[in-house]
Amino acid sequence: MGKVFVFGSLNMDLVINSPYLPQKGETMYGSGFMTNPGGKGANQAAAAGKLGAEIYMGGAVGDDSFGAQLLDNLRGFGVNVDAVRMVKNCATGIAVIVVIDGDNRIILDGGANNRVTRADVDRLLEKAEAGDIFLCPLENPIPVLGYALETAGRKGMYVVLNPAPMNRDIAPYLPYVDMLIPNETEFAALVGDKLAEGGEKLMAMGVKDVVVTLGAKGYCYISKGEMVCEDCIKMPVVDTTAAGDTFCGALCAELSLGKTVAQALSFANRAAAVTVTRKGAQAAIPTREEIQL
Repeated sequence: MGKVFVFGSLNMDLVINSPYLPQKGETMYGSGFMTNPGGKGANQAAAAGKLGAEIYMGGAVGDDSFGAQLLDNLRGFGVNVDAVRMVKNCATGIAVIVVIDGDNRIILDGGANNRVTRADVDRLLEKAEAGDIFLCPLENPIPVLGYALETAGRKGMYVVLNPAPMNRDIAPYLPYVDMLIPNETEFAALVGDKLAEGGEKLMAMGVKDVVVTLGAKGYCYISKGEMVCEDCIKMPVVDTTAAGDTFCGALCAELSLGKTVAQALSFANRAAAVTVTRKGAQAAIPTREEIQL
């Protein structure tokens, strides 16, 4: 079994439900306020940990109560956080999430996530080996993430990039990526909205495989000139906050357990479907037993 290494963001999510977005100068009542450990990197690590992977997380938190809570929460999911640095005199990353009719609008303050360095990458990947899996989203500074992708690629790791939120500055590092997992919007921002043609463009840019997540429409897997799509499993939607992160973490967990790409994609699709039926980020991610019911 290979190990999974995630380098990425750790945030505390501040979540509130609202009937609509307030207008300029408007004050309104929401409901169901909650704090919930999040951050795309931490969510993906939590998903992999909950689903049985040997998982290591790298990144940074502030020296505040939120930072300590985030680390304790990840440890509870079996995630090794020894490579997550606590930055002195700095706030932990925050995500303010407004949920409207099951869909989310998110405002980020990166905090300590913006303080990561190449040394943090080296600390995480010090014991990584060829064949291990490296996964990262794009909520940290691009030069550091690019270095992480290059380092993982040179080590012979299987490199998975979730380009969210989209930043085209990551393009020079795509040749180090074995699997790119954008959603529809991110895919269009990179190469346009036509899946087959866009897939070919990404292959020409150095990416080996592409998985485009399509929300309620499922996903399409593009590899070696062929495209295979699978519909989303229909479930009652409560909150979509961590669905994409669950998909990425579940996919990497399955690959680390020796499953084929097709098996891992199908499992990740089921995991994401369960996630949207629950509120929150990491709290909404299912266990393996809950997916198999």
